[in-house]
Amino acid sequence: MKSIIGMVCCLNESEFLDDFFKHNLRLVDKMIVATGAVIGYPFATPDGHSIDDTNKILNKWEQEYPDKIVIIKIDRKWKSKQSQQNSMLKYVNDGDWCFIFGADEFYMPDTRKRIEKVLEKYPNATEITWPTIHFFNDNKHLIVNSEFNTHKMIRREQRFFKYEASFRWVNHPTINNMYRNVDTFFDFQYAETKINLGMSHKFDKYQYRDDLCGVWDYDDNNIINRYHYGFIRNISARIRKHIYYLMRDRNFSMMDAIDFISDKTNNNFKTLFGYINQIHQTRDVGIGKFIGKHPLSYRKFNNSVVDLNDLKEEYKDFNEKPVK
Repeated sequence: MKSIIGMVCCLNESEFLDDFFKHNLRLVDKMIVATGAVIGYPFATPDGHSIDDTNKILNKWEQEYPDKIVIIKIDRKWKSKQSQQNSMLKYVNDGDWCFIFGADEFYMPDTRKRIEKVLEKYPNATEITWPTIHFFNDNKHLIVNSEFNTHKMIRREQRFFKYEASFRWVNHPTINNMYRNVDTFFDFQYAETKINLGMSHKFDKYQYRDDLCGVWDYDDNNIINRYHYGFIRNISARIRKHIYYLMRDRNFSMMDAIDFISDKTNNNFKTLFGYINQIHQTRDVGIGKFIGKHPLSYRKFNNSVVDLNDLKEEYKDFNEKPVK
């Protein structure tokens, strides 16, 4: 098997970054980190750097693992999320496996062995998908598909694929084969080589859903889970992310986005992410109970107090617009 190259875009991630490397670095042969903000993202320095201890933590880990961690920094904001992602591809060779991470995403220690086992079983595979456990509000609840009450049907992001020289990101979060001008995640030509793990026969009627095309492996011994903690992270980080989504997806100004959140939540931050239509379609998802082990079981998640009025005052002169 060729190398597994980890990739992560990183900004204001000091809440998770030490845990990220402790858990995920062992899963890859090299970890590429593209750090910094994109144009239109308010919560960064004017030259696009994190406003917390992210860069300090990155420097520490890079010094400890100079042959395994590559940090990409620029002293300006990235033009787009896609340009930031594509900057990492120069460290990948044709045939390598790209393992895409978020800094708030974690895997169990045996994940590398499970990946190798699956690739041995499916030597012609070009992509593997696996379920995501999106924790919600705490680590005892998760987002589920409403119809089946399971997290296994929610697969809207590409996380593990075999790289070709013609691959580039032109949208987020899936990559395109520029030679054929197709999004590989949704292209049926990849159906025989895209392996979907952790499914159940009761989902057979969904086998032709675009994001589930491919070979379904029903063997629980091959299951790999991605544990995503984004919806239980520090409340200030959740607010910042949501403000940016409103600016990007609804063409809101920053002031309009803050007013929208204030109106929706009545300034009750405990319910800020009680509505999740910016992340998932509300008609498709519900909240279920999580039972089992997870990578950050030892962590306590603390919320900070955020005053939206103070935030509005601090950023009243911010006029950048996100690039879609």
